[in-house]
Amino acid sequence: RAVTIKLGTRAISLATENGRVVGVVTDKGRFGATRGVMLACGAYESNPAMAQAYEGLPGFLSMFPPTIDGDGMIMGAELGARIRTIRNNLAVFLGFNIPGKHPGEESLFRIVGISEMFCPHTIVVNRAGSRFADETYFQNMVPSLRHYDVKKHRHTNLPCYLIFDQQYIDGFSFIDAPRGSEVPPWVSRANSIEELAGKLKINAAGLATTVARFNGFARNGVDEDFRRGEATWCLAKKDVWKPTRADETYIRPTLGTLRIPPFYGVELHPSAFASGGLVANACAQVINQRGLPIPGLYAAGNNAVHTEYGVGYQAGFSLGSGMTFGYLAARHMAGM
Repeated sequence: RAVTIKLGTRAISLATENGRVVGVVTDKGRFGATRGVMLACGAYESNPAMAQAYEGLPGFLSMFPPTIDGDGMIMGAELGARIRTIRNNLAVFLGFNIPGKHPGEESLFRIVGISEMFCPHTIVVNRAGSRFADETYFQNMVPSLRHYDVKKHRHTNLPCYLIFDQQYIDGFSFIDAPRGSEVPPWVSRANSIEELAGKLKINAAGLATTVARFNGFARNGVDEDFRRGEATWCLAKKDVWKPTRADETYIRPTLGTLRIPPFYGVELHPSAFASGGLVANACAQVINQRGLPIPGLYAAGNNAVHTEYGVGYQAGFSLGSGMTFGYLAARHMAGM
């Protein structure tokens, strides 16, 4: 349709006339809009101040490019747009940054909820060395991440840590490398659980007790604490896991002992599809503080708050939402 895409052009503010949005002001000049302006800028995950304000989780890291810094929400808010936060957003994930391989190369955020975290020979623990949820169901982890210790004035389960042993490395993929690959040097490791705890600043006695208890669950095939691997949602299939050692069996696919050194650990950080965003109606019109549409202004994608799926999340929701409300906005602009 011969649409011109202005590469390398940053939107700065929205242009208005008589209360209606009629264009956008950029660092390359002003561009007019005859029907309306659609905000589809992504949310704010790479803006530390906005992420802290709307997410409220310590150690938050962005899984998005650094340019996803809240532009759409800021421009909308300048015109009185309403911003809403989903308080129990389940689209929160745990992961860590993989350092760049070359000087100046940006790190890459690795989500572990549907990879490392549901495999055998792994657990997730807090600073006390205790597990706190079923690691194989990432949405089940989210409410526990928000637990707050009022006496110590800190989150109970953040920071938290992925702990695994050599059995995991021999049998499964870490950061998508072929199984058996050498573990990168930035991953902490030790020949004993207690030594690893010291390196990660985890309570050593607590971690040793947790690992011993979990190993018993793995041998019996039942996680008595959190029912790990029993959720129907779980991705692990029994015919996928094959023991890498003759004395190791998997009664339940997601349960495997942590007993073969070296032992490894990585600090995990929360990340998310934004909990906050611009409020828009069924036609994707942005709503102001009085509950009325701002004429000429629309929002779709992650800079619009995801009220259509509430607190839940499954893969594809963000893309599906952007496509659906982009289509509805275009129909509304065309008067259809």
